[in-house]
Amino acid sequence: MIKKYLGVIAILSFNFFAIHNVALAHHSFAAIWDETRELEITGELSVVRWVNPHSFFMVSVTDASGNEETYRFENFPPAMLSSLGLSRKTMTDQIGNQVRVLYNPARDGTRTIGYGRVFDFLDGPTIVFTGDGSGGGSGEPSLGVGVLPE
Repeated sequence: MIKKYLGVIAILSFNFFAIHNVALAHHSFAAIWDETRELEITGELSVVRWVNPHSFFMVSVTDASGNEETYRFENFPPAMLSSLGLSRKTMTDQIGNQVRVLYNPARDGTRTIGYGRVFDFLDGPTIVFTGDGSGGGSGEPSLGVGVLPE
């Protein structure tokens, strides 16, 4: 009987640690984003995707030749954003407005995706996702959101 329970405990323990390590790998900021570089674009907020596991904000940018590109910025999960005081409405109310975005680019060199750290709406609030920068020395952003008044 004890051997049966020990076997079950061993299997459950193995699965827990295997899943735990996959989850940790999934959330490695430095593996995806280049934390040593911060870039800037200005465009129009076009889409807010308030979905799990990460929220996404899309910004349409038009270059000097009139060509349009859509940049996609990943951020915290919606539940975390809400618990930190940012609402979906705060972001969706800004759709169609001009925004300056400071972001960490993708490590793989893809130009149009990044981790959005600051969303400075030209006729609205400035939303800062950088917190105090104490991500445990890993470069990961702190869990903090600041909404500065217009």
